[in-house]
Amino acid sequence: MHQAMQDELAFHRDMAARHGNPIPLGNTAVIAEHGYELWRFTFLENLWRDLVYAARGLRRSPMLVAAALVSLGLGIGVNAAMFSLGVEFLFSEPSVRDASSLVSVRLAGSSHSAHQTVDFLASSGLFADVAGENEEQISNFNDGAETRPVSSVITTRNYFTALGVPILHGRGISPDDPDQVVVLGYAFWRKQFAGDPSAVGRTINVDGRMCTIVGILPEHHRSLIGFGFSPDLYLPRYLDSTILAIYARLKPGMSIPAARSGLSTVAKRMDAEMPGSFKYAENLLVSPIAG
Repeated sequence: MHQAMQDELAFHRDMAARHGNPIPLGNTAVIAEHGYELWRFTFLENLWRDLVYAARGLRRSPMLVAAALVSLGLGIGVNAAMFSLGVEFLFSEPSVRDASSLVSVRLAGSSHSAHQTVDFLASSGLFADVAGENEEQISNFNDGAETRPVSSVITTRNYFTALGVPILHGRGISPDDPDQVVVLGYAFWRKQFAGDPSAVGRTINVDGRMCTIVGILPEHHRSLIGFGFSPDLYLPRYLDSTILAIYARLKPGMSIPAARSGLSTVAKRMDAEMPGSFKYAENLLVSPIAG
């Protein structure tokens, strides 16, 4: 191999001299070394030498090895935890029946609308079902010893039936129920009733009213808002001023573009029959809740 390389270099020197090429061939030792590398596994040899050198260095510095391993472990752990949280909070489906057919509806660019708007949309027949909720509520719960604030969701009475929310014990709120009924979140039920299923049918004091417990949600219930939001109470009563997020179930075979087109027609009717300071038909949005 060495002689072949020397013969090749001599050939190129002779060719350059014969044609009067003024540019020198260069450092023949470096050229020869590069040529040898083409015939050997230099990369693997260099890698092996680097690994041996690194192993010797790490053996001389065990604390450095420990620090590197701890840092690597923490980095992998944090990344795995963040990925798991992202999947759990952002991409998991809510606890409803057939989540793929459920959509969020926004009118006039607003995330919430008056309950009269929800009723109008429900009576239009555009969707198979329409329900509403206001998840930004705080209720005052009195356990007989003290009164304290708890998170609550105000819903339309068909909320549980329209969405098909699973129930651990009892049932969801039904359209025929009065105002004084409540569904408990799992954590609230465990804390206040020690996980006793006989809590269904008993009453609790919420905002100064005695409300009958009709149902208890499962432990891993996922609310529509997601992001780990787990309210304590679900209540069916609301004031005239209460605004609701709108959720609708698509009819079989209905696509989201078709729903958006139909919503535009219904919203224009709203503008004509319920005129206000804004236009319902502007900035419409129909978006899936699943995933």
